[in-house]
Amino acid sequence: MKPFKILSLVACMLAFSPSSIAQPTLSAADLAHFEEKAKLDDKIAYQLGHIYTFGLQGVDKDLTKAVHYLTEVVEPYYARENPVVAEASFLLAALNSGFEGHKVDEKASLKYFKYAADAGHKEAPYRYAMLTKDDAEYKKYLEIAANYNQLPAILDLVSALYQGKRIKPNDKALVKWLRKAADLGHANAQALLAGMYFNGDLVYQDYQRAHDYFVKAAIQDHPQAQAQLGLIYMMGLGRDADLAKARKWLEAAYDQGDMTAGENYAATLLDHQDKKMKQKGINILKQVAKQGSKSAALKLVDIYQAAEIVEADPSELAKWKKVYDNTTEEQGQIIGQNKQTHGVSDTVYKTSPEAIKAFENGLKALESAQYLKAIELFEQGARADLPVAQLNLAIANIKHAQQAQDEAFLYQAYAWVKIANDNQQQGADKLLADIEGFFGSKELEQAQKTYQSIKQTLK
Repeated sequence: MKPFKILSLVACMLAFSPSSIAQPTLSAADLAHFEEKAKLDDKIAYQLGHIYTFGLQGVDKDLTKAVHYLTEVVEPYYARENPVVAEASFLLAALNSGFEGHKVDEKASLKYFKYAADAGHKEAPYRYAMLTKDDAEYKKYLEIAANYNQLPAILDLVSALYQGKRIKPNDKALVKWLRKAADLGHANAQALLAGMYFNGDLVYQDYQRAHDYFVKAAIQDHPQAQAQLGLIYMMGLGRDADLAKARKWLEAAYDQGDMTAGENYAATLLDHQDKKMKQKGINILKQVAKQGSKSAALKLVDIYQAAEIVEADPSELAKWKKVYDNTTEEQGQIIGQNKQTHGVSDTVYKTSPEAIKAFENGLKALESAQYLKAIELFEQGARADLPVAQLNLAIANIKHAQQAQDEAFLYQAYAWVKIANDNQQQGADKLLADIEGFFGSKELEQAQKTYQSIKQTLK
């Protein structure tokens, strides 16, 4: 046997596709010699399977022979790490999936992807997970692939855990794998994880971590991350306010079409000392208002009504009043401070005018001791992400629980005040502590289940 030909075979042993390096042609005698050796040597058998799959080294492509030699490596199969078995199994699985024109055999493909996965092939677990109908196997092999840092597998695992499809929901596992995807550089994962740290959703609230992950996503041009990062600097959340940085990121998000970011960007410009910057802010508000923002139109009405940073212009005032009146509530969303009747918090909300109106009517119902009506009205605002409505919904539930002697409403109260506290509503932390102190361990466990249940409906 000629040494240089043995080396040429070894060089391609673990390759999945043909090498681009020219390989010496095998003579009929050499090929016959290798075929005899393959009966006792798995490495040679795999080499021949690879050669016949792609028609290498002057050998005619022959998928029947390829499958024969690869099967000789794989069968009988032993579930232990073995690079030759792993590669042979993976190539067999690929062939049975239709690779190189081979006839598709889904059952065989599934079988050999599993063999390859168990033998240590790093790509096989994800392929097998995507094919198997067995939910336990799906979870097991998806996790194996995720532990190999395969981003598609990690993202599918996160999605399955979040949706509860094929895998039982698990908040800790969800956060673990989402963090893994974020740390591997996936912008959407970074933005989502940052939002969780920002809101204290499934993790302890941590503005610094939220900031850091928003930055990672923002520099990858993720518009929502840019908008949220701008808001952090604008409001000084977890750090000193920095309007220069706020403008940078809000402008970047606005340039990508985020109208909410544009409205906030305009607000930072209106606070600028430079008249040109103020005018730029007004121009941006006009663009946002034309895109259907009722709140932007209202701000323009206020600007032209006050005539402090612009000259009095009745025609512009009339124009923007008309835009405001003609913009439907479904089109526009209000962006601003979360103001309560008797206090102001630092949380920015984004909700509909309809939700605010329901909240205001809820206050009236609460004051007149119409607690069930107040609950109904506050819930409209609470489910529209209005933290002050979430807090008052908790209060209304407590009032009705006391009036009706119905403990179930206390569980609802706990859930909503915890959600309000997640959203940094002023006063929610104290009320939450009071309710937790009232419950025993079993009642608190039930209340936490109610919180998780309602929280899921808000996603």
